[in-house]
Amino acid sequence: MQTGIINLRNFLAWACYLNMCILNSVGMVYSHILRKGVHNNTRNIQFFLNYSRDIHPEIFSDERKTEFLHRLSKSPVIWGGKPSAVKNAAILVPLCTSNSIPSVLFTLRSPNIRRHRGQVSFPGGMTDKTDKDFIHTAIRETKEEIGIAPSKITVWGEMKPLPTRDEGALVVPVVAHIGEINPRDLKINPQEVELIFTRTIQSLCDPKNWRVTQMRFKYGYTVPVFLGGEHRIWGLTAVCLHTLLLSLVPEVYNFNLHHHGMLKV
Repeated sequence: MQTGIINLRNFLAWACYLNMCILNSVGMVYSHILRKGVHNNTRNIQFFLNYSRDIHPEIFSDERKTEFLHRLSKSPVIWGGKPSAVKNAAILVPLCTSNSIPSVLFTLRSPNIRRHRGQVSFPGGMTDKTDKDFIHTAIRETKEEIGIAPSKITVWGEMKPLPTRDEGALVVPVVAHIGEINPRDLKINPQEVELIFTRTIQSLCDPKNWRVTQMRFKYGYTVPVFLGGEHRIWGLTAVCLHTLLLSLVPEVYNFNLHHHGMLKV
């Protein structure tokens, strides 16, 4: 009986020692990952830590605006075409806060219109002969579609033109800040817009909401898709959003598109 007790004690002591060794080994491996990185784990861990942080409204400050415009100027040209004198359009990319949370405003196009019905988009449309420039077009169309007064719109700058499915037609995105927004307070033009909604920048930067899709129009190319809300964001709107987030919050947005195509950014 005494021998059995001694053996049990020896076994428990050995088990405790083994457990301590395992814990120490795990700690050493994890420490190594944090310091050196194994198979790019350091970047993944750092990205997770960055993403965990709340995105503060200060991302719309003048300092961040300057940084955004600098990064945007360095972004690649998606397509080498230039706006023509015949087919041009401009859209407004509205940065805002909703309940004080940094967000982006979107519209859902009316099911009654001829083109792109029922799709998520940014407010905008074709240029008019009376428009001074693309900024004028974007602001005018925003007022007509969702009732935001020009005085509420602070323009940051223009993105590089994006191609559309119309041969030779280009869209120029205009990034602007529109302040605190409650979509219910905006006046919708039902002929063009079905509803208005916002998505937090935090949710748009969440990797679990990212997908890609392959397009086959003239050229094969890959575009991002954003899930995580009631409405799927894809197509030209998603490409524009992708470019926006790369320049606005590069510290938390790390969506890499792996495809050699016209809309690879």
